[in-house]
Amino acid sequence: MRSSKFKDFSVKELVVSYQSSADSDCLDEIYRRYYQKVYQYCFTILKNKDTAGDLAQDTFERVVSHLSKLKNSDTFVSWLFHIARNLCLDHLRKQSKQKAEQLEEVLELADEIIDLEEVEAREHQLALMEVLINELNHEDRAMLQLKYIDSVKIKDIQLQFGLSESAIKMRLARARKKVSRLYHQRIDRTDKS
Repeated sequence: MRSSKFKDFSVKELVVSYQSSADSDCLDEIYRRYYQKVYQYCFTILKNKDTAGDLAQDTFERVVSHLSKLKNSDTFVSWLFHIARNLCLDHLRKQSKQKAEQLEEVLELADEIIDLEEVEAREHQLALMEVLINELNHEDRAMLQLKYIDSVKIKDIQLQFGLSESAIKMRLARARKKVSRLYHQRIDRTDKS
């Protein structure tokens, strides 16, 4: 996993930190978290990988230019996707003024696909999972990363740890169960408060 001094910051904290310090590492962390989501959103609308990539990049260029002026950091995610949507809309208008009705249908579909509250909830879940995985012992954490992040085969993990295939599978299963249990405990605690 890539280390960043801002990896534990919420997006709101990243925005506030950037606005107060202009630290480019904040922008790097925002880009790391949201580029793929913005690209997928643009691709959903445009159905063209190259154009989606260009407009996702343009979206972040606009973010860099205007982030210091964003008044409410709570609205960052919706603001980000609003920029992407407008860039896609402008692109499609330039491509063909005759497709205005089709454009609205496509944008409605894109809005249905991207539920911003769901995106933010998912971000929160992933951040919590990362915290919980870091609570595991070093070996279990390393095995989970090798298997599920780096997509290393069980046989290769065996060689690295000097354990049998069944021992690796058992350790992975226990680590997954522990993270799941910790996750549900935190969620239950949050729901009760």
